[in-house]
Amino acid sequence: MYLSRIKLNAARTQTMRALAAPNVFHGAVESCDESGGRKLWRIDTFGGEQYLLVLSEEQVDLTNAAEQFGYDSTYDSKSYDGLLERITSGSRWQFRLIANPTVQKYDEKKAGAGFLPILPRNIRASGLKSRQKNTALF
Repeated sequence: MYLSRIKLNAARTQTMRALAAPNVFHGAVESCDESGGRKLWRIDTFGGEQYLLVLSEEQVDLTNAAEQFGYDSTYDSKSYDGLLERITSGSRWQFRLIANPTVQKYDEKKAGAGFLPILPRNIRASGLKSRQKNTALF
């Protein structure tokens, strides 16, 4: 596994458009390798700077995405395996969760189920607490 990051240049028009329409980032991330392997990505802020983070099974070439959204064609990429190997039974980790909680509802008009966002903050928090039994403990 590899974790890569591109420092985003918010002064670029393309970057601002992508921040407003994240599917643009999705397309750039998906086009960075031919293997079609699964890649997880997100936008995060560190020290007041925004970054595009990409977690992938194989090392990917983000040169084009860096040229499109960053300051130049450079990006950082490191093996993620060292972190994964440090996770042991009984260890405790602190992390920040950013999620889009949804519920599955059946719609008789559409004759099928669909996913709807959970909007009120108090319901989202209670939904996470009620699902704690499903969380993984390392």
